[in-house]
Order: sequence, then C-alpha cells, then structure tokens
Amino acid sequence: MEALAAQRIALKLMLDSGVIERGWTFGWLSRRATARCGQCNHTTRTILLSPVFVKLNDESEIRDTILHEIAHALAGFDAGHGAEWKHVAKSLGAVPRAGARPGEVTMPESKEFRWQAQCPDCGVILRRKRINIRHANGAYVHDGCVSRLYFKRVGTPA
Repeated sequence: MEALAAQRIALKLMLDSGVIERGWTFGWLSRRATARCGQCNHTTRTILLSPVFVKLNDESEIRDTILHEIAHALAGFDAGHGAEWKHVAKSLGAVPRAGARPGEVTMPESKEFRWQAQCPDCGVILRRKRINIRHANGAYVHDGCVSRLYFKRVGTPA
C-alpha cells in the first residue's frame, strides 16, 4: 500500500475515534524500525506506523494495526494489552491481540537481529539487535501479558 493512502486512513480513523480531539497526532516510525508494525507513543501523543510494514501489506492489515494503536491511546498507558485495552480494541473493530501471528502480516526479513524471544502467553515474537545479558536470563517482562521472556541468540554478528 502507498504511504499517503495509509496516512489518510490513519487520520480518518483517528478523527472518527476522537483521539485527534484529545491531542493525538499521526507520524511515521524510522525506516530502520522493522520489528514492529505500529506504535502508540503516550509521551508525544503520537500514533506511528512503520513505512516498511505499510509498503509490504494490504489495507486490511494496516487498518487493523492503526485501530490497535488507537485502542492503546484510548485505553491509556497502563492498560497494556490487558482486559481494558481488549475491550476498547473490540469496540473499535480491531482484532484484540498483542501482535500479529506469524504469517498473517508481511514483515521485512532482517539479518540484523541477533536475539529473539517468544511470549509463552500470547505467542508474540520479539527481536532485538542487542540486549542486556539479564534479558537472556528472564529479566524482561512482556507488557500486558506479564510473562517472563528468555532471549536466545539467533544470528551471528556481522
């Protein structure tokens, strides 16, 4: 999908949901941000999309991602992917899950990620270029699920 078309959809959905009236804006993640489809930044009150994700996916996946992020904006920072967020996501028409299941969306292949963990509760796969060694030992907790994540090395340094 073209970036301008995705931006128009995002702004329309944000207007319809009332987040623009609450001071929220739309923006783009860095082109290097290839590990996530979108982001809700409560500090800057911005809903962001990955331009790489937009380019590789169709309108239905992009619309669901935008609604997912709007649900975060409406549910509040502390809601995570918990019950309140799920209720808001359903009311907006988004699929109430923490992330896309493998194979449902197209994400760019990246050889830069050296560490990976999978949430035992929701199945979301998190990838990182670098981690603190404590993260490999279960110090990282997945937001919303509150499950400990154990990162494993999946690639070799370049």
